[in-house]
Amino acid sequence: MDGSISGTYFTSCSSSGKRLESPVSGTFQFQSSTDSGTIGFVVQWTQPEGLSCTSWSGNFFYNKEKGIREIKAMWLLTALLDQNEQWADTTIGQTSFLKLSLVI
Repeated sequence: MDGSISGTYFTSCSSSGKRLESPVSGTFQFQSSTDSGTIGFVVQWTQPEGLSCTSWSGNFFYNKEKGIREIKAMWLLTALLDQNEQWADTTIGQTSFLKLSLVI
């Protein structure tokens, strides 16, 4: 099964420490025999701190040990900087996303 991703991405990881939100879009491929797949998505940030773009590429799977769904992905964050600083404009990292249940 293949599909698309769209919605709103929320984060508190910003230079100002404020909560940010921006549209997110991407795609995924799912393999039912392994209950896992690949995923890629991107957020274009337009905030007072300036323009930037983050993209994630990774795998998602059911973590049997934890009993939850998980995404493990690498990310690239590219900010619009002065042309003379072009080699400092991209940061690389990795992250995990977990599907959690809310208890109210």
